[in-house]
Amino acid sequence: MTDPLKDVIPDRPRKFLYAILALIGLTLTGLNAGYAQLGHGLPDWLVFATAFYAAVAGPGFAVARANVGR
Repeated sequence: MTDPLKDVIPDRPRKFLYAILALIGLTLTGLNAGYAQLGHGLPDWLVFATAFYAAVAGPGFAVARANVGR
């Protein structure tokens, strides 16, 4: 199977971008857990960022899985 995304961004830079996307997710998860543990309400920016990340990362990782060579 050919990889149509290679014409846009080669495998190696894409893998790096996907790793950055995963680190952003870990950071947001940690912030959510920290605020929850402290018993404070979640700040609006964190609620928005988490929702935006979920909307972008889900399809993004599906594309990654389907198109990045092993």
